[in-house]
Amino acid sequence: MAKRGAMTDESIAVMKDLWTNPLPAYRGGRFDFTDLRFSPRPVQQPHVPLWIGGSSAAAIARCARVGDGWHPANISAGALASSVGTLHRQAVRAGRDPQAIALSLRLDVDTQGTPGAAQLSQLSTRLGEYQEAGVGHLVLALTSGNVSRLSEWMHAISNAMLQGIRS
Repeated sequence: MAKRGAMTDESIAVMKDLWTNPLPAYRGGRFDFTDLRFSPRPVQQPHVPLWIGGSSAAAIARCARVGDGWHPANISAGALASSVGTLHRQAVRAGRDPQAIALSLRLDVDTQGTPGAAQLSQLSTRLGEYQEAGVGHLVLALTSGNVSRLSEWMHAISNAMLQGIRS
């Protein structure tokens, strides 16, 4: 666990080299290769977008350096807005355009009860706060082992969105 950040950074460097270099070569702490052919290469140019997950200072710094998107989970809109400011400042210091970094969020939705107008209104308010903080992509994680309850919540959220509750 103590080396996961360094391993992630090295893995990202390796992937970018494999995806962009016709004759990739890498020498690092964990990977070491030369005279390698890699195929097929991604259609996206210069490479597959790399979205960095997590809300730790290290994840934000990594995203500022090399990420194409940032995807934290279950943080408040206020904490997200503050972290976006940090991300943007660090991206500028790294010589990157902060507006080029996509902002995403995973938000767990409590599906214990029946979805009612109050719960949907509260969810709508929260989503609006995240949207104002800059989130452009959202994963609503409906956590339940009950398939019929999940279906009920998905339909209720979908219908509420169609009726004009902010998405």
